[in-house]
Amino acid sequence: MNNSPSPFDANTPDATALKVEDAAVIKVNRDSVSTLILAMTAGVFIGLAFVFYVVVTAGGSALPYGLNKLIGGLCFSLGLMLVVVLGGELFTSTVLTITARASKRITTKALMRNWGLVYLGNFIGAMLLVGLMIAAKH
Repeated sequence: MNNSPSPFDANTPDATALKVEDAAVIKVNRDSVSTLILAMTAGVFIGLAFVFYVVVTAGGSALPYGLNKLIGGLCFSLGLMLVVVLGGELFTSTVLTITARASKRITTKALMRNWGLVYLGNFIGAMLLVGLMIAAKH
């Protein structure tokens, strides 16, 4: 019988917490320019997902309410998939870096700097998309 661990074996809660902390330390220690660019791309992706949601659900008034919302939710989830697959920094997931602060692996100053950069980047990305959409109306 082979006792080697399978890549599909589940992690223990302690191992999972350690992986989350490790990822948080890496995120917080990333350089400011990279963090800001990744956050801006995430802001654009979520903005595009919202536009996709609105376009799909606005024309679906003939559909049953629940089905219309389900289709809209599927469309919006594509934005989240873009963030995950392409590695964007979304503020809502960046908040989880508090685990590394709770275990004293990062400082409060580093945590707040990271949160501020990601929040600012998400906002800038969303506003860039708004600017592009306004410019595209002509």
